[in-house]
Amino acid sequence: MALYFAPAVFFFLLAQCVRAPRGARLFCALALAVVGTVGAMLLPWIRSPAQLQQLLVRLFPVARGLYEDKVANVWCAVNVVVRLRSLLPIWSLVRLATAATAVAFLPACLHMFAVLCRRGSARISGADAGLLLRYCLLNTSLAFFLFSFQVHEKSILLPLVPALMLLDSEQWAVSWLVQVALFSNYPLLFRDGQRMPYWVLAVGWSFLRGCPACPADAQTPRLVARLQWVSTLVMLAIHAGHALLAPPPSLPDLYVVLNVEFSCAMFAAFFLYFNYRQFACLRPRAAAPTAAPAKQKTS
Repeated sequence: MALYFAPAVFFFLLAQCVRAPRGARLFCALALAVVGTVGAMLLPWIRSPAQLQQLLVRLFPVARGLYEDKVANVWCAVNVVVRLRSLLPIWSLVRLATAATAVAFLPACLHMFAVLCRRGSARISGADAGLLLRYCLLNTSLAFFLFSFQVHEKSILLPLVPALMLLDSEQWAVSWLVQVALFSNYPLLFRDGQRMPYWVLAVGWSFLRGCPACPADAQTPRLVARLQWVSTLVMLAIHAGHALLAPPPSLPDLYVVLNVEFSCAMFAAFFLYFNYRQFACLRPRAAAPTAAPAKQKTS
């Protein structure tokens, strides 16, 4: 799960090495620290190749397939139209998921790296660098959730960690993202008999963060507030159908699939929005035009 954040951290530290006066020494020190830490963690198993192989199999459960259960990421959502698991062998799916994940997270990482490596007057402050890192952590973790191989429903909690660190500057977007993330886990919580905690959290978060269940936050744009209402009505409609209407025999997982399709579309929209916000967050504002100097009267 640490891979969700690893690309952002790597490019952030690499930029520090580029900026530092003795960057090569810092890079070697960081590399030794990483290799040493990983080696110390694997030391109990590294003497036995069989045990080390079992450890890697559990860390990367390739044998389980592209996805194990219905989860709100791209591969499960696309499966309604294109049955990738039937069309491609498993190692082709691994390569496809890896390539798609890399293509998704690299723009945010390369943007952060380029901005942090600026020199001279364009060099950003520590506070701006921290803000940029939080956006990049959110975008890389969303990329992994949407496109990586073998994603679990609860993995959406990982992007929520950096998202909540952006709550002050992205209040309406983060509040909305948390609401959709909770909704995406409803099939899992329902299966485990956690309906009451789900509804307590859903309603409680709505009232605490100013979501559509209570008066809209003053900072929320009017169009966004309307879209929040629409998404809330869609989620309530899926809940109502699940509670009151039995699915047709030919579509026993109808409401779970509807949950997956809606949640995946919302997560993809949030992914695009937060990438845009990362690229725009440090964009310099246009300077206000200065008044033309008054002409002196000539005698």
